Amino acid sequence: MSDKFKVTCPHCGNVQEEPMGAISTYCRSCKQHIPIKGNRKRKAAVVPQNTRVVICRECGYTDKIVSHALSTQCENCSTYLDLRNHVIQGKSGQKLVTYGDVTFMPGSTYEGPLVRASKITVAGKVSAILQADVELEIQAGARISNPIQSPLIKIRSGAEVIVGQINTRCLELASKLRANTITASEQLIILPTGMLIAQQIYTRFVEVQPGGVLVGDLTVEPGEVVLDTTPPAESSESTEEEDPKLV
Repeated sequence: MSDKFKVTCPHCGNVQEEPMGAISTYCRSCKQHIPIKGNRKRKAAVVPQNTRVVICRECGYTDKIVSHALSTQCENCSTYLDLRNHVIQGKSGQKLVTYGDVTFMPGSTYEGPLVRASKITVAGKVSAILQADVELEIQAGARISNPIQSPLIKIRSGAEVIVGQINTRCLELASKLRANTITASEQLIILPTGMLIAQQIYTRFVEVQPGGVLVGDLTVEPGEVVLDTTPPAESSESTEEEDPKLV
């Protein structure tokens, strides 16, 4: 028995196959949203062997979705869930809110209000608030200028990051970072090529490796160990630089 059935797009008439159990999807021709009504019985009749777990951001309900589905609806609150991975090349401003991953390729330019995904990888220029549910990686050549948030943030050597606020559990820094406020609830690690200049820094553990630089008002939770927080003596240029005054 096939685990797929045919769906006709009500917008353009395109016919495509979708997995049993899907209750909404995207048209591969016109890119419009297609609700699939009356498909819950099919979902009960066919138990997919490969599934993924998606936690609805609206109500917190845990949905089990077939791994190759492109979209669905939350079974609890009926919120539409985009499950696609997005790869951005060139100039773009499309809305990017997905439970898949988003990758900004080298040379890409993006301007928008918000990008939210499971994992976000940036190698281009992005002017938008970035929120990743799992990990945010900023690679060499990337330029970031808006607040960023993720449980794990990695800023690679060669990235340019000037932001107002960063919220994370773990921040790993290998490039120059300027910010107003940084909150790393578990740990902050500054690698030998990293330089952090911030007005306020809050963390429970900080490690500045030899060659790394930290300039700012640092607050560490009581009882935690602080390692090598004093910038090396030869880094006089960084200690003379004023704290950032960002809008």
